[in-house]
Amino acid sequence: MAPTPPTGLVVTFPSATRAVLTWKASVASKGAFVLYRVLYAIASTKTWALGPLTTGLSAPLTGLHPKTKYDFIVEASDVMGTSVSAIIQVTTPAAGTPPGSVQNLTLSNVAASGLTISWNPPSSGDTPFTYQVQMLAPGASSYANVNLATNQTSENISGLSPFSTYSFRVVTSNATGNNTSGSVSTTTLALIPSSPGVPTVTGSAGQTTVALSWPASATGSQPITYQVFLATPSGSGNFTGGPTTTSLSTTVTGLQPATSYDFEIVASNSAGSSQPSGLLSNVVTSGVSVAPSTPTNLTAGTPGPTSIPFTWSQSATGTPPVSYVLQYRVTPTTLVTPNGVTGLTSGTPTTTTIPLTWTAPSVGTLPISYNIMQSPHGANSFSLVGNSSVANFTVTGLTPATQYDFEIVPTNQVGTGPASAIATATTASAATVPGTPAAISAGSPTSSSVTVTWAQPASGGVVQGYQVLFKLTTASSYTNFITVPVCTPGNGSIIQNGTWTISTGGVIQVNGVPAVGVPANVVQLTFINGLFWQENASGNWYSEAGNTGNWAGPTTTPPWSMTVTGLSSSTAYDFEVAAVNNVGVGAPTAPAVVTTTSSTILTDGVALTQDQVNAIASAIETQQSAEVPGGETFGHAPYPQNFLIGDTIIATAAGVQMTGNVGSLVDKDNNTWTLVAGTTADSNPPAWWWGGIALNGVLQWGGYNIAIRLLNDGTVWVEEAKQGGWWSLTAFNEGATKVYVPDPGPGPNN
Repeated sequence: MAPTPPTGLVVTFPSATRAVLTWKASVASKGAFVLYRVLYAIASTKTWALGPLTTGLSAPLTGLHPKTKYDFIVEASDVMGTSVSAIIQVTTPAAGTPPGSVQNLTLSNVAASGLTISWNPPSSGDTPFTYQVQMLAPGASSYANVNLATNQTSENISGLSPFSTYSFRVVTSNATGNNTSGSVSTTTLALIPSSPGVPTVTGSAGQTTVALSWPASATGSQPITYQVFLATPSGSGNFTGGPTTTSLSTTVTGLQPATSYDFEIVASNSAGSSQPSGLLSNVVTSGVSVAPSTPTNLTAGTPGPTSIPFTWSQSATGTPPVSYVLQYRVTPTTLVTPNGVTGLTSGTPTTTTIPLTWTAPSVGTLPISYNIMQSPHGANSFSLVGNSSVANFTVTGLTPATQYDFEIVPTNQVGTGPASAIATATTASAATVPGTPAAISAGSPTSSSVTVTWAQPASGGVVQGYQVLFKLTTASSYTNFITVPVCTPGNGSIIQNGTWTISTGGVIQVNGVPAVGVPANVVQLTFINGLFWQENASGNWYSEAGNTGNWAGPTTTPPWSMTVTGLSSSTAYDFEVAAVNNVGVGAPTAPAVVTTTSSTILTDGVALTQDQVNAIASAIETQQSAEVPGGETFGHAPYPQNFLIGDTIIATAAGVQMTGNVGSLVDKDNNTWTLVAGTTADSNPPAWWWGGIALNGVLQWGGYNIAIRLLNDGTVWVEEAKQGGWWSLTAFNEGATKVYVPDPGPGPNN
């Protein structure tokens, strides 16, 4: 009895020209092996086209026409016969371009329980787009949706746990398909502690000590540290820091006898400090009052027109509160005009500002103020642009990339001193987009990937990332496969398990804290192909997987290489690389053109893929319906189930007489088997023989041998096309009679 017809046939369309069919399994004859074939036709024409053969429950179809109604069926066959599913009729979608990945995916406003995720729309694909944000929570094994699909390009995420690491990505959809972006990650902030409870005195206050305890903060991320603050006399509000502890009690020492104090507690953790606790007031130490000792270090500050500030060190001993009385007498003096300032120097300029510093005049009645004079360079046309009471000033409102002259004129209540020597400075140039990467190459193609390599630009603005772009050679627009992030001292950041930056001093920082074990003088940092790479001032590169301090290196080879995946086989693609920064995207490289390899190319002795299984089945069907040089025809049905994913194979080209050795396999007894061309090495082979079998280099058997297969159990099988069957050669190896399985038959895997 033939197998039961397949049921539950479903058709989905990844694109306007591609379909995927799935169905439920047929019930086969007892012990039989079921083979399925998809057939399809434009609706109502009944002109059926053959789709792929498979032993599974799904199959892809390509080359369909957009917006066209098709009929689909699935045939199920075994040794007892063939059955056919019910017809399903479906219309392909209209032609269109699926969306590319969103660009500039960024996390911001990171807090203890929420953050903002934002992005730019894809650079390719038919609009309109809808976006779905997905989140990988701590401890979760898969991403989950965190919002309803939206056409907005940002989303506020709430309800997160403090001090926890989350990853996010965005799925972009349009009428043709969807695209899932790469992920970005960050760690939420810790939660600031709440105020501790009001402290209480444990026991009685001593002459110089008070023991305190208090209730813990009700909320806040651990660990929490508590600090005692004290003020004397009670009610003064002049609090100073006392001892710190991670427990809920401590003893304050170094107090004055017979003195009143107020106490409060502040809780702190990595996120910040709480508000002070409630006040414990008027705690009086025991003992008798002591007169204050003499104050020390009386010092006069910079005089004003009618005042002179003074400071001093308080009395070393004495029962608080201690008050101080400042006494003075008037001494006549002569007023003097200031002489000129010296050492006028400009600091690091920006595009619109230049900082100036100088040394005050050595002569002149205080206070002295300074007029800042400015002129276009070389014009000697100075005008007043500011006044300062201290020996520094930042001139603002300047033009980028422009040279200026400056001088300082001191003045006081007596008169105006001479102008300083001229200092010349130039404002910084305005930021620009990066230059074009210096070189690009694309190579190492496979059936679904190409490796793109580039060199950094020789000129232009600072680089904060590289866009790796690709398109079909016949297409008009590029898709951004990935943006590789780059940061330099003071410029850019990398969001990857925290925020990575480089300080202006060349130190890598993670979330504002210096990274572990970082070599000095870092000039740039990137995250590419799952690794952080840093370059130092000597041009050496080091790499590590995270903030561990285990930097590997050095190497002088930059890491600028990315494998673009998800490509179609036997297809020509153009590749470009463009550098980006906050100003914009620089000009891309000239395109590098590469064609991917065929997905059905066989490599002798390498395990088969699904595409190769299908290709071999088709090749054998062609070969078995052809006429061989000796005049016989094969004339029997192909059995693609004889070739399974994971098998190892050596095969002839379909319908082509072999001309030489094409590989070898080693069986479980360590014998080497080879498929060779026609030869006269045995007693009497016809001249047209091809596909001979050699054991350990000695010809054993000539004929129409299509393939040698090595099974998982180590046995060797040969398919002989002329007689239409499989031969088990394991017994033959050992001198016994070879076992012949006629075709049709169960095949060596059954």
